[in-house]
Amino acid sequence: MLVKKPEELNDLDGLILPGGESTTMLKHFELNPSWWDALNAFHASGKAIFGTCAGLILLANTVAPAQKSLGFLDVEVSRNAYGRQVESHNIAVKFQLGEKISCIDLPFIRAPRIIQVGKNAQAMGWVGDEVVMVQQDQVLGAACHPEAVTSLVHQYFLTLC
Repeated sequence: MLVKKPEELNDLDGLILPGGESTTMLKHFELNPSWWDALNAFHASGKAIFGTCAGLILLANTVAPAQKSLGFLDVEVSRNAYGRQVESHNIAVKFQLGEKISCIDLPFIRAPRIIQVGKNAQAMGWVGDEVVMVQQDQVLGAACHPEAVTSLVHQYFLTLC
């Protein structure tokens, strides 16, 4: 279901904040400030949220350069840290979803970099030693775009819903 209005969150068990441009998403939220309360209530109710790329930026508690965010994930991210659009690439990501460990080439498109993982978040995906996917309670965040290649991450997300 495509969610266009904050009140539509009431009918959902889970929400995916997609990739795109986080500052554009923030402008949309500022045009309708009730989004902030609705998203905070959705999160407080224990419902699942998954943010990919720009969605991860919106979920992080600290963003560089500084911008407003929801703060649902105890991580610091750096916007566009993997480079410009022309520097987008696929790279092997090892991720552990529950008991299952997988390694799949996933796209990084102007991706944020997870600079620091706080004590409340758990690393779930890596490129080498670098964390690229995290989970904190019912909230997932990924710097890459797993939806472009595999459904494994989204299948795991559904178990959180």
